[in-house]
Amino acid sequence: MLAIFSIVYFLFWIAFYAIEGTHDAHVILWQQTSVDKNLPADKKTLAQKYDKAWHTDSAFEKAITHLALTIPIFFIGGGIYLFVALLLLSLSVRLLVHNYFINKMMGIDVNHIGTLDWFDIFLAGLQNKGISQWFIKFSLLIISIVLVIVFLLI
Repeated sequence: MLAIFSIVYFLFWIAFYAIEGTHDAHVILWQQTSVDKNLPADKKTLAQKYDKAWHTDSAFEKAITHLALTIPIFFIGGGIYLFVALLLLSLSVRLLVHNYFINKMMGIDVNHIGTLDWFDIFLAGLQNKGISQWFIKFSLLIISIVLVIVFLLI
């Protein structure tokens, strides 16, 4: 039963972040086409503040969703290790799928790395050293899948 749930859980997060990435791309495109290019400096600062705020709010929303969907596994009897492995799985799916869909929907190269959050900055630093963002993202996904399988078998 836990194995079936884990597969459904994995597929759910892929669909969730595909939709969320598409949503975020639409928000960004809306902002790009609706913002007055001649805003005074104080209004631009305020716009940047609100832009960062909706990203932060969105991150908290997702964190709560990750926990809400994973906590029942702990109580069903999956144990703390499976709980942590499933959280890692959902986060690795997010890292792999979310920005890919933003870039695709906006017509940006899928290899583009943003500059806003700490993980983008980390990936850009690794990219400058010759380590592909896709290697990091797929490595995290593979590690999380292996951990889920191991903890399902324990």
